[in-house]
Amino acid sequence: MPKSEYETYLQSDHWRDVKARMRASKYLQRCYVCGSAGPLDLHHKTYKRLGMERLNDLIWLCRECYTDVHQYIREHEGAVLWGAARRLRKSKLSKTGRRVWRAERRRLRQAKRNGGNNGLVQREGR
Repeated sequence: MPKSEYETYLQSDHWRDVKARMRASKYLQRCYVCGSAGPLDLHHKTYKRLGMERLNDLIWLCRECYTDVHQYIREHEGAVLWGAARRLRKSKLSKTGRRVWRAERRRLRQAKRNGGNNGLVQREGR
């Protein structure tokens, strides 16, 4: 698909609906590479089902990591976004960082299961 058609697609109602579905989904809304909470943009891991995306075809990236992913792709012939993101995630997140990120991911998933209060408990009288 030519770049101009893709840019038009990204402005379409369908893409806005896909982004809304992704925001409402069980998928953690953190940068896949660094775990940052935002600002985030939604990107395609693959373009095979463009226009008929499954939510697992998509990935959240912060702008800094998006730039890093594309720099990696330029520097490594044959690299694709999904593979580059996985490589950078592995190199950016130390073992400690991964543990923290995974714990946060578990906490947010549990919060969604418990009604979406992000794990925060309201105290009485406040």
